[in-house]
Amino acid sequence: MTNQVNLDFLREEYFHLQSVVGEFDQRSLLIKGWSVTASLTAIGIALKEKLGYLLLVASFSALLFWIVEALWKSFQQAYYPRIRSIEDYMRSGVSAEFYSPAILRSWSSSWKWHHFVPIMLWGHVCLPHVAIFLVGLVLWSQSP
Repeated sequence: MTNQVNLDFLREEYFHLQSVVGEFDQRSLLIKGWSVTASLTAIGIALKEKLGYLLLVASFSALLFWIVEALWKSFQQAYYPRIRSIEDYMRSGVSAEFYSPAILRSWSSSWKWHHFVPIMLWGHVCLPHVAIFLVGLVLWSQSP
């Protein structure tokens, strides 16, 4: 009976984790939208009003949004080891004890600062932020 209750908890935890991971993707799209809106608006105003310093602000804004998205993605990635553990356990049919819930413990042991930099360089994380960052710097370097 303990094993059945455990499997029920595991199923609940598994589907909750899948939902959480999906919500992170939605937030990432929101971050990208804010980045594009804020940074490109600042670049547009800077070019129209000939305010060179605003190009730096726009570039720095895109950099900050890039950092925020990379952190957000690193937070999301910390959930995957627990999801994999549950999948492995449920697939194996092993009757050994497997504790549930363990979301916080798993996340805390999985998230590491040193994962942040490689995640920053993932194409789907750095774009469009890095492009806007570089465009802002190039335009600033050519402004009077």
